[in-house]
Amino acid sequence: MIVLGIETSCDDTGVCIFHSKKGILSNVVSSQMKLHSEWGGVYPDLAAREHTRNIIPVLDRAVREAKITLSDIDAVAVTVAPGLIVSLVIGISSAKALSWSLKKPRCPCSPH
Repeated sequence: MIVLGIETSCDDTGVCIFHSKKGILSNVVSSQMKLHSEWGGVYPDLAAREHTRNIIPVLDRAVREAKITLSDIDAVAVTVAPGLIVSLVIGISSAKALSWSLKKPRCPCSPH
């Protein structure tokens, strides 16, 4: 089984691809640390805007590095809590669109 995971709970945009027998095939993270340093912390609206800009390139790179195609994915996992709601919405929306277009299940993930 191959699971694609999306993480956008704060200021980093992350996509990981996990194979149940081979382990992690790719783990790509786009950091916003430099961008937010001017504010002394994470500025939520700026984080959401950057997630919107970064999610597709991060997803594309993760798929390339994993040496798979999107059709190889069996499920899409996504962080749904805790986190900044404006950031979470980007990851959740992306996961919904991806799981719908691939006709694969979506797995909401939360430590609760």
